[in-house]
Formats: sequence, structure tokens, C-alpha cells
Amino acid sequence: MNTAKQQIWTESLGLRGRSRPDLFLSANEVSGVPHAAAMRTGFNKLGLSGFFCVDSIPAIAFLIQKRLNRLEINRIHKSLWNQGLVSLLLVILPEEVRAYSITQTPVPEDTADLDDKKDERLVKPFNLVADAIELSHLITGVESGRYFQDNKTKFDQKKKVDTVLLSNLRETEASLTERKLTTGSAQALLLQITFIAYLEDKGIIDPNYFKHALGHGKISGLKDLLNSKAPENLNALFGKLRHDFNGDIFFAPCAFDTKAPSSPLTAEHMQCLSSFREGNVELATGQGRFWPYDFRYIPIELISAIYNRFLAGRPKERRAHGAYYTPHFLADLTVNQVWDEVPPDIKSKPEFKVLDPACGSSIFLVRIFQRMVEDWRGKHPKSTPDWDTLVSIVERLYGWDKETSAVRIGIFSLYIALLEEVEPSAILKLLAEGKLLPLLFGKTMCDHDFFFRKYA
Repeated sequence: MNTAKQQIWTESLGLRGRSRPDLFLSANEVSGVPHAAAMRTGFNKLGLSGFFCVDSIPAIAFLIQKRLNRLEINRIHKSLWNQGLVSLLLVILPEEVRAYSITQTPVPEDTADLDDKKDERLVKPFNLVADAIELSHLITGVESGRYFQDNKTKFDQKKKVDTVLLSNLRETEASLTERKLTTGSAQALLLQITFIAYLEDKGIIDPNYFKHALGHGKISGLKDLLNSKAPENLNALFGKLRHDFNGDIFFAPCAFDTKAPSSPLTAEHMQCLSSFREGNVELATGQGRFWPYDFRYIPIELISAIYNRFLAGRPKERRAHGAYYTPHFLADLTVNQVWDEVPPDIKSKPEFKVLDPACGSSIFLVRIFQRMVEDWRGKHPKSTPDWDTLVSIVERLYGWDKETSAVRIGIFSLYIALLEEVEPSAILKLLAEGKLLPLLFGKTMCDHDFFFRKYA
């Protein structure tokens, strides 16, 4: 970016003299910091021009446009909504700055003619001259939280990706159990379907993969497969996924291992899953909507936190089981403090291992894994960690929890964290070479009560 132009908009926003760990203006600056991967995605894949962080969490994303491009804004807004980190997108134009709430639900990407008055995402367009004073105080308002309080109708927490996805998971679970699936089977199946959706959205499995799994080319993706309402198609896909990926996810629909009973699926169950994946209705209300989720961008720690809340049940059920989900900011704060206390020469040694004795959805372990990978990158600035290196890191992380479902989410989370560090085009090549997902259940991830005498 032209340095003079960069100076103009940063000064207009009162950012003169600000730098990391608050302000990041290129992908090269984000190495070794929390949420580095998410910000790199923003720079390299979304074309963003910068990030402003509050307490190490990206709060504002900046996009420079020569002229207003609503289609680009739609695409980036949807991606940032899925990331669930940034709260505000500032689109910087030659004569104005447009502020968009990332909390508001995305619109279809091809919506090119949405009037400003009807665009719920738009907080306000600022004129660079007439609104110069207000613009200069915007950043400090975000840092203090005053900006969000003053515009609270535009930052409705009920419209955030985690709340919407959690609601739809619960509604789908209810639909499945009404059709004679047990709660455990329904929850396991939804976790598996989400993992398949992740693999598909990331481009790890494609129409050709479905063709090989099913033996024909009539079904090109997960939506088509579920719409077929034929459970045997899902069974065939699971067979190939289990062969290719190994791990602890794809033993059978509704089951994570051979000891767990695999509930038979019906056409009605497939229809429930299709409604969830299609997203053509708001499941709780029946109102029409489009599918806003894109698992290319939803951070794994967000997915694991959503599933932790989902499997733990409603608030009364969580309290009864002593289960509580950890908010992102608290996980970040805890991991950052622990990480800073570890001597630099210890972090990369094979002997350095981490145990979470009540791991829940493993949000702490995922965060530690990400910091360990970033530490490796810092020590090898011109290299990318290979698969064996990444597996060796994840196998140094230990999680125990008395709830088996929590351990399963933890494994699910660590698998995705592992895959996130590899380019999608390289993953199937790795699998063909026998580089399978490591088996973690019962090894590093255990369903034991750490504080029970037998295991202490």
C-alpha cells in the first residue's frame, strides 16, 4: 500500500503512532501474536488492509476501496462474521469511511443493490471532512466500549455466528430425537456432519471425492447426499472418510468407535440434516434465510466453544453437571499469561508438554497448539511446519475430562486445528502418503476424572 495514502487514513482515524500489538498493517507483522492465523487470512485471502486489536483480540478490520464495491463488502462481511472475532469493518473510500457491524447477519454475496437505509449492517457512513472530529474519536470509542453501547441496536449479540449456529444445532438435535434417535446419537451425528461440512468448505473433499466414495457422479456434495434421503449414501461416504482420515471421528454415523452402538438412520433423519446444511430456513422460527456459515473461516476455537455449550445443554443442565463453557477472551487471557511464563528455550523442546485436567472442549489446548506452531514459525522464519512436526506438537497436548462427549469435542477441535495449518490442496496428498490423523482418544485425550484417586 502507498505509504502516503496509509498515513492519511490512519491519521484520520486517530491511529498516528499506533503499532503492534494494537495496529497491524500487513501480514508480516502478525507473526507470534494471538489470532495470527485469522489475521493472516484477512490479509492474504480477503484482501484486508489492516486490523486493530483490543486486548490482543482483533476488534476492527480495515478495507481500502477506490470506489464503493458492495459485492466485495458482502463477501468480506460474511467471512468476518464467520470468524466471530472482529466487531467492526471500516471501509475506507476517497471521501468517506463506512462503518459496518460484523455482528449483523450477512446478506447473500450477490446482493448488489441494497439501499443504505435497508442495510442493517451499516452503522454509519462518515464524510472524511464533515465528520472528521467524530472519526478521530472512533477508535478510542471502540477501545472503551462506548462506541458499541452508543450503537447497541447494530451490535445485537443474538445475531452473532456462535448464537445462530448454536440455536440451529439445538433445533436440529430436537428434530432428530423426535424421530427416535437418542440424544447421544443425534449429537454425535451433528458433530460428524459439521466435520464433513468443514472438509467440504475448505476444499479438502470435492465432487470427485464424493464420486469415488459413492461409485457414481450423481452426487457432487454433502447437500446432494443429504437431499438423496438415502442413508446408504452417507454410510458409503463414512467408509471412505474412515479409510482416508483414520482418527477418532468416522467409525460410523452416530458412533465414534466400535464399542458405541450405531443407530440406524432413516430418510427422515437425512431430511433433518439436509435442512441444517441447506440453511434455507431459520430452524427455530421456520422463516426463510440463506446459509451464512462458511467453515473456511469459522475459527476452530469458536466451533469447539459452540459445541461445548451445545453438548452441555441449557444453563440448568450445565450447572447440574458442573459444566461451564470458557469465553474466548478468558481463554486468551489465561493462555497468554501461561505462555509468557514459559522460558523461550523450553517451548520448542519435545519434553515440553501441556495437560488440561478438565479440558472440556479443549479451547485452552487449541490455543496452546496455535501458540506452539507460531513459536515454531518464529524459530524457522523461512519454513512451513511439515505434517510430522504438526502431529508431534499436537501429541504433546494432554486433555482429561470426566465427560466423554467433551473429550470427543476436544479431539474434533484438535483435528481441525491440525488441518488448519496445512493448505487444503496438500491434505489429500498427505493422506495418500499415509499421513493420517493421529489416534488421540485413550492416549493423550482421556475420559477420566483427573481428581478421582484411581487416576490422580
